[in-house]
Amino acid sequence: MFRYLIAFSALGLVFSCCLLGNAQSVGGVFGPNIKEGDRTAEYRLALAPANNSDDVIFVHRVHYQQAFNESWRARGVVQLADNQAGGHDFNFFQAELQWQFLEENSWGLSSALRLDGRVTDEDDGADLISFNSTTQWNIDDDWRATAVILVARELGNNARDGINLETRASLTRKLGNTYRLGIESFNVIGNSDGGFAPANLQRHSLGPVGTASLGDGWSILGGVLFGVSDGAADTDVRFWVTKSF
Repeated sequence: MFRYLIAFSALGLVFSCCLLGNAQSVGGVFGPNIKEGDRTAEYRLALAPANNSDDVIFVHRVHYQQAFNESWRARGVVQLADNQAGGHDFNFFQAELQWQFLEENSWGLSSALRLDGRVTDEDDGADLISFNSTTQWNIDDDWRATAVILVARELGNNARDGINLETRASLTRKLGNTYRLGIESFNVIGNSDGGFAPANLQRHSLGPVGTASLGDGWSILGGVLFGVSDGAADTDVRFWVTKSF
């Protein structure tokens, strides 16, 4: 019970921080490792600025993933956002297929590729097809580093030419059998059509992240990102609840 109180107190602090700014991302630094038989459901929550308004709304994302074996896993994602009428608007549906081609070797390295296809509401941008890579380095029994590269091509009537480029990274430390704390970096480089924007106009963010295992397959994550470039939001928050079956 004591560890649960600590975990939820920490998440309360995260949400107190998030009220200082507007979050714009529900994404994460995803790792490569696939466990055979994995079936997991996840709910994600973020704060975001409402369209053409200074108001703040909640963005909701629901995931379900299932592993076919120790190398292949599929995931479906649906994202909704609160609207000012008190209902919810559909943002996008995304299907993902991940292939872990490198199991952890003697150096502690493992890697995977992921193919994403996204159907987006026309008011929220273009459809996407994305080719992503993730590499994880278990430095020792406690420390872990993860690096992600996302390369996307826009499709449909709202599509731009060129490619969209983004990188993510994290460095975390395990604390006992319950917690993992660390720092994450998100870097939205932008679209290559006409050349990438100068670094200060890109979206670069950095901040702390923490996870807690609650037992019986339940876990939670809370993270706050602080903008370090002019193009990034001042504050970006993510809160996840995960259940593995």
